[in-house]
Amino acid sequence: MNLKPVVLVLFPLVMAVGCSSPKYHATSPNGDSPARAKARHAQMDDSDASRKAWNHGNGVLWVNLPANGVVVPDDLNDAGAMRVKFAWWRGVPGNFTVTGHRIDGKAPSLGSKINVYQPYGLTPSYLYFPTPGYWEITGQIAGRPPLTFVVYCQKYKEQ
Repeated sequence: MNLKPVVLVLFPLVMAVGCSSPKYHATSPNGDSPARAKARHAQMDDSDASRKAWNHGNGVLWVNLPANGVVVPDDLNDAGAMRVKFAWWRGVPGNFTVTGHRIDGKAPSLGSKINVYQPYGLTPSYLYFPTPGYWEITGQIAGRPPLTFVVYCQKYKEQ
């Protein structure tokens, strides 16, 4: 049996299928929330409904990730970095930091502005993405395990 015609048909098909899958993937939310973990209640913005809104966490820190993994910038800063609002929930007090780097290309580091209003609970932040692409982001409360995830930041479109 001559396999040459079969190979000639199947080889391009296998290559096309193999090359079409992306190398990078956004993190799927793990379903963990402050409500599920029975985290300590904060002094403000701490209803049962708000505690269930967070969908990705590690037992001490939570974030609300978009289901599709795509974050949409809402503004640009003076340097041209794309701003995305991120809300975090801290289950314990401590110094909180957010870092990030692009994983699908070269770019300056992620910028962040964190607004701490209370020792634990809701912690709003702005993350500044210098370029669109896949970004690995790590939030961490000092002395606690980090929470790391990947999102895709799309290009900013003026409204």
